[in-house]
Amino acid sequence: MTSRAQTLAVVREALACFTANDVEGLLKLIDDDVEWQVPDTGGRLPWSGYYRGKSDVLIWLQALGAVEDLKIEPREFLVDGDRVVVLAHESGRLRATGRAYGSDVALVFTVTGGRVAAMRVFANTAAQVEAATAR
Repeated sequence: MTSRAQTLAVVREALACFTANDVEGLLKLIDDDVEWQVPDTGGRLPWSGYYRGKSDVLIWLQALGAVEDLKIEPREFLVDGDRVVVLAHESGRLRATGRAYGSDVALVFTVTGGRVAAMRVFANTAAQVEAATAR
């Protein structure tokens, strides 16, 4: 069983790898069969949807290339057993439109055996879709 401190450390390290664009480091921290869920926007955002496994996470990371200057700024970490909720602020600029967005998000991680087994995003997709929409 993973301790609360270890669970939090895995999530913090995963976020640090993501922020540093350290794909190899991130992949080492996630389970082979990880579940990665981002709110579905009916195809309006290329990174939305459900992803399973490391190869799907790579597809998700490539889709996030549509956003430049992407920042996830954690503000609070809530730990309960194997689950960590990260309350954060997300911002970025869509490459296709040049339009920026920013909103608060919640990232829910499940850590099993010292690796991220699941990650689910709760985000203001309306702000993202608006930025993705050309004027």
